[in-house]
Amino acid sequence: MIKLNKGTKIVVKKKKPVPVSKKLKAEKVVSEMVGNGGNITKALIKAGYSPNTANTPSKVTNTEAFKQASLSILEKLKKIQEAQINEILNRCDRALSLEKYKDMVDTFEKTTKLVELLEGRATERPDNLLNNNQLDELFTRRNKTTLPTR
Repeated sequence: MIKLNKGTKIVVKKKKPVPVSKKLKAEKVVSEMVGNGGNITKALIKAGYSPNTANTPSKVTNTEAFKQASLSILEKLKKIQEAQINEILNRCDRALSLEKYKDMVDTFEKTTKLVELLEGRATERPDNLLNNNQLDELFTRRNKTTLPTR
């Protein structure tokens, strides 16, 4: 039990709205990041941040302004990502050149990286490719059991 002295005030801090200038700068970072394929350092510099801040992007990505700015684009990217998964799986039933298949998977990987960045998750994968387990998961999601032949 906490005892309060007479006259002690309890102050509950409300979240302050994000200033417009910070919102605009965060939106610029998100836009630049999507435009350059997910390079947050380059996006921060292009949005006007110093190289020191760009080298520690969590100073920006952990802010409320960045989180708000990334929400709308994140939803759009998730829809694009789902459409890409469906396209890859639907096209695997047909004759598809290995080159075209690799292009489709590469595009999906880039979208996935952007989603992961905006959600604050790890983005590293060896060789930046889907592994067999990830491919199997994609096919399982669509009740497919065969992988494309190479």
